[in-house]
Amino acid sequence: MSTEGPGPQTITGIPAGDRRVALSAPGHEAVEQVVAVPVDGTARLQVALLPTEPLPAPRRGLRLAAGGLVGIGVAAGGLASWEYVQARRSFQDYLSTEDDDAAVALYESEVQPRRIRAGIEGGAAVLCVAAGAGVWIGTRTQVSVAPGQVRLTRRW
Repeated sequence: MSTEGPGPQTITGIPAGDRRVALSAPGHEAVEQVVAVPVDGTARLQVALLPTEPLPAPRRGLRLAAGGLVGIGVAAGGLASWEYVQARRSFQDYLSTEDDDAAVALYESEVQPRRIRAGIEGGAAVLCVAAGAGVWIGTRTQVSVAPGQVRLTRRW
């Protein structure tokens, strides 16, 4: 018997007794099982045909891009740390300034912009590292999907 596509299939007119069922599909491992068909009932067989070939090997370029993203993230994190330290120093100067107008000018010209830059650079660092890690994991994981089954295989 031949069927079109995945999903439940019904075969009628099978005599009672032990029957050998062989299932195959192009690009999938063949499965063979013995099924006991009762005289007055229905036999059920649940089978998942698994792919014979793994997904294509990950591209080296994607892994290099992932490493580049992580590197950029680490650099942005270092820059954010430097900006934070500079903002703290400027804030200490702000606190020690006795002239209120000069203190406000110092805060608006040095402390606040550095604090904002540190936050933006820190956020960019987190995004780059997370994106790089996601790309790296994505290129190192093989996913096989069959009806009712998902199999993840990690390649180290």
